[in-house]
Amino acid sequence: MAPQFRALAETTFTRVLGGDKSLIKVIEANAESNEPGPRMARAAMESDPDPGGILPDSFLDDVVLKRKRAELELEERQVALQERKKALKDKDLSFIKNSMELLKMISNGIIDERTTLQYKELVKNVTFTAQAPTAGGGGAACDGISVSVVAKVMGYNCTEGQGKTIGSILSEKYFSKYGEKPSKHKQEHNGRMIDVNSYTERDRGMMEEVIKEFMNRPPMSPPKRMVYKKHASLATADAMAENA
Repeated sequence: MAPQFRALAETTFTRVLGGDKSLIKVIEANAESNEPGPRMARAAMESDPDPGGILPDSFLDDVVLKRKRAELELEERQVALQERKKALKDKDLSFIKNSMELLKMISNGIIDERTTLQYKELVKNVTFTAQAPTAGGGGAACDGISVSVVAKVMGYNCTEGQGKTIGSILSEKYFSKYGEKPSKHKQEHNGRMIDVNSYTERDRGMMEEVIKEFMNRPPMSPPKRMVYKKHASLATADAMAENA
């Protein structure tokens, strides 16, 4: 009974706020009704009008004002959250820049290809997505890795087609192991954002296994050319034509 009463009360309250004039007839009918429900409600209002049930004239205005205040507070929190995200992103990019300059300093200005690829992915992830991959910027540390980076470290230069095939095999192997598809994140590729599977250091062994198995597979032999032998009568006819 209680759930039905709450639902009725919510519906009636909404109709009142919405200015449903059909309630006027309902109210007038209840005022004249001798049914137990309306009679009990009138008795309650008469015995305890304040806070019994007769609402002050300013009640609806107070409700609207509170709602507007709540909406304004929510909007202010959203703006503050966006500003905080931007500040964290700026801090992340500054951290990446400083750490790369420090790395150049201690490496005599020479940075290997693997490290360059990793820093490139970090910058793209921070700039084009909501990820905050560096611990120095206050965001959550991210140990995300990609097929291209792992393959480079292993000494393989995968073509784009090979990378896609390896990604498909790896996705199936991930599902077989964990019972779910790998999560995805946005990443810039050839000037546009695409969804790519997300992997971490936890998956490095599996990734290396798939990459090695695929890149070391024996090359496919070209299809054999079928050689058809001529029928004896055709061969005889050809020979006669040559001797003619």
